[in-house]
Amino acid sequence: MPALPDDWSKGEVKGLKARGGFEISVRWEEGKLKTATIKASQNGECILRTDVPLDIEKIDFTTRKSENYYLNIFKATKGKSYSIKAQEIEVIKSYSAQKH
Repeated sequence: MPALPDDWSKGEVKGLKARGGFEISVRWEEGKLKTATIKASQNGECILRTDVPLDIEKIDFTTRKSENYYLNIFKATKGKSYSIKAQEIEVIKSYSAQKH
């Protein structure tokens, strides 16, 4: 959760309103998403831009990777809630050795 201050390494928020008619609740630990719930107040496409791919329970969804982020896309149905978790991925850093 890159927008959080370091002092907020653990927490949760509920009832955030998002464009497209969505209500979002999020819980994070160690600065990383643990769970989220999205409730749709209307039918439509939901697009979640994240730094890791997501698992969205019990629906078909698409994940597209760009150079800097993931787009997780699904069709939401009015009145339904969707449970979301971050996928566990291994981050591999590459280092280049420079000769002096």
